Amino acid sequence: MANFGAMRTSVQRRCALNTLLTTAITNAFINEAHSELLESFDWSRKRDEIIILTTAQDSTGTWTVTNGSATATATASVGLGSGDVGKYIRFATDDALYVIGAVSGNDATLRDFNGTNVNYGGTTSTSATYVMFQRWYNLGTAIESIDVISYKEKLGEVTTDNLDQADPVRSTTGDPSHYSLGPRDSSDRTQIEFWPRPTGTIAIRANVILGHTDLSADADNPIVPSVVVVWKAAILSCYFLHSKDEDERWLKLANQYEKEFERAWERIKTMDESKFGLPKYIKDVGGSFRSDSDYGLDKDVG
Repeated sequence: MANFGAMRTSVQRRCALNTLLTTAITNAFINEAHSELLESFDWSRKRDEIIILTTAQDSTGTWTVTNGSATATATASVGLGSGDVGKYIRFATDDALYVIGAVSGNDATLRDFNGTNVNYGGTTSTSATYVMFQRWYNLGTAIESIDVISYKEKLGEVTTDNLDQADPVRSTTGDPSHYSLGPRDSSDRTQIEFWPRPTGTIAIRANVILGHTDLSADADNPIVPSVVVVWKAAILSCYFLHSKDEDERWLKLANQYEKEFERAWERIKTMDESKFGLPKYIKDVGGSFRSDSDYGLDKDVG
């Protein structure tokens, strides 16, 4: 398996080191080829395993909250900091969920779930107790979907709407039995929440499916076997060079490389299937989720 730098060199050599085929252009063709080929086959290297560490909830200290104000002020013992931005908070004086927005010293701006500043709607208090917790956890770069999530046992998947109906303020805590996929974050990473909500730090194991992310550093390794990526990128490069100088020899070379690609494609797929083709997980199909009963949240519906 060649790395990104070696792949670039191979593509450029297949095109006679033509000066029109710059590093930037070659890199773009390699990434285009990699993205297309990654979606064309269930490569074994698309499967990965990650550990998600949950964040312990906070309830030390108190807050000053004022009805009609979007600013809440924490006592020093809360230890409010920039790491709390984006956490969810519920005050005992108002059974509603808010999101911690901008933090300045001990002051925090309250926001709704869409990131808009919102005024506190509960009873004014100078000593409001609270619980603050992490709702969403991102799965990392280039993770597209989930095979299986486990904590002590397999977690079932439910929708956010189901959780909103069954537990709108996420007051239920304990060992998670279900998970829900949420909106992607600002870095386009998949986000997930767990139910019941864990109150401490636990390690949750997830088997995930990787998606394409652009190769950039020379040492980067592709998910798709490099040999087929190189042939595909070389074909794209030949068409590019023909568009620049209209030399028909580039089209002939592209046709030749198409044949090389097809042979490599079938060989690599067969090798991948023979080594890793058996399914890693069997998904159960029993149960159904009902948001108006305990059944759906107590049974595995994955």
